Amino acid sequence: MLDHIESKLLIDQIVRTILSLMILFGTDLPLFVKIIFIFFFDILDEEIPFYMKTPQKYIPFYQYIDKISDTIIYIFLWIYFLKYEDTPETLKIYVSILFFYRLLGIILFLKDNNRSILMYFPNFFFETLFCISLLETFGYSYPEYKNLYILIFFGVILFKMNIELWFHGGD
Repeated sequence: MLDHIESKLLIDQIVRTILSLMILFGTDLPLFVKIIFIFFFDILDEEIPFYMKTPQKYIPFYQYIDKISDTIIYIFLWIYFLKYEDTPETLKIYVSILFFYRLLGIILFLKDNNRSILMYFPNFFFETLFCISLLETFGYSYPEYKNLYILIFFGVILFKMNIELWFHGGD
C-alpha cells in the first residue's frame, strides 16, 4: 500500500504520462513540437519532489516510477514515429536501435533500481528523434543532408554522454 507521499508522486507520473499521450495523439502539431511538450512535462515532473520537499527516502521510489513513465511515453513516441512520420527507413531503423538500447538500460535499472546503470545506456533516442523531426519539418531531408544528420547525431551522442555522466555517474 502506498503512503500519502508515494500516492502524490504516482499521481504526478500518471498525469505526466496522460498529458504526454494527449499531446502526441490528440494534436496536429509537428512531432518536434510534441517532443518539446513531452520534454517540458518531464522537466516539470522532475521539480515536483523538490517542491513537495520529498524526504530522501522517497527518491528511489520516484526514480523508479519516473523511469516507468518515461518508458511508456517512449514506447508510444517510437510507435508514433514509425507509423505516422514520413521518414526514410534508414532513419527509422537508427531511431529503433536507439530506442531498444535505452529500453535495455531502463529494464536493467528497474531490475536493480541502480541509477548508475543508466550512465551506460544514455537516452540518445529522445534527442535524436527531436533532431530528426526538426530537420525533416524544415525541409532538411535525409539523405540529401546526410552530412548534417551525421554531425547532429555525433553532437547528440557527445551531449548525452556528458549529461548521463553528470546525472548518473556519481551514484
